[in-house]
Amino acid sequence: MQEEEIPPQPRARSFTNWFHSIFQDLSWYHEEVNHHLAECLLRQSDDPGTYLLRRRTSINDGFVISVRLSDSVGHFSVSVTSGKTIQFGTNQFTSVEDFIRHFDNEIVLATPAGLVSLKRKCHKNLTSPEVYEKVVAESRFPNSAQDGNEIPLISYEGYLTKQGGRIKTWKRRYCKLDRAEFKYFKDLKETKARKCLDLKTCIGVIWDPSQFAKSPRGFNGGRIFCLVFKERTYYMYGDTECASEKWKQILEKVVVFQQEHQKKKHWRINEG
Repeated sequence: MQEEEIPPQPRARSFTNWFHSIFQDLSWYHEEVNHHLAECLLRQSDDPGTYLLRRRTSINDGFVISVRLSDSVGHFSVSVTSGKTIQFGTNQFTSVEDFIRHFDNEIVLATPAGLVSLKRKCHKNLTSPEVYEKVVAESRFPNSAQDGNEIPLISYEGYLTKQGGRIKTWKRRYCKLDRAEFKYFKDLKETKARKCLDLKTCIGVIWDPSQFAKSPRGFNGGRIFCLVFKERTYYMYGDTECASEKWKQILEKVVVFQQEHQKKKHWRINEG
């Protein structure tokens, strides 16, 4: 009698990736959501007990259950091992299936801060794309550069689809705006920017006048807008029409403010 083949076990160094590939089929596993975005997303819910599963971003060896509490968001560790064992709270699960079935019921966790109930899963299909493009820090924009010498602290981030330079393909990139610096990354996990654009040298932010000619095949996102520089024009669009409009509006404010500030400096030099 031929022995049944035993499926290969994941290597110790890659077991987190192995669990990640299994969890990807879960509707409540948000693979690209980090600590901050989990809080932004769950705070959209007025229902304490709403929760999601995400990958831990600080160290690459496990996962996290993030839960909407009454006045905050809690984060609880999910540990995994190369032997396919999952540890959550006081429970240990010997299979992924047992772990997933555990959440078919309402769960109450006893923590030092009190009791925490896990009532409702936060599914991916309930997530508005705009959640991933929340303003994480913003202050007022002066109506004129005369109200201040430098642009106020402003930060904005989210996904945009951008056209390449030499090779005109379209790729989704995670973008961050910090004052007058616009950076884009391959995704949320990448720490080194692929490109950093200085908006002080940007000529303007406009809607693409030839959008239909430049639109990618199967295009179904928001309206395409352009960051125009002397040496190159960057074409990009958001996941939705609203996302494109938000990005264009806030980038345009930064560029206009910088242009007014440069004019003010020029006038001062001439007057001097």
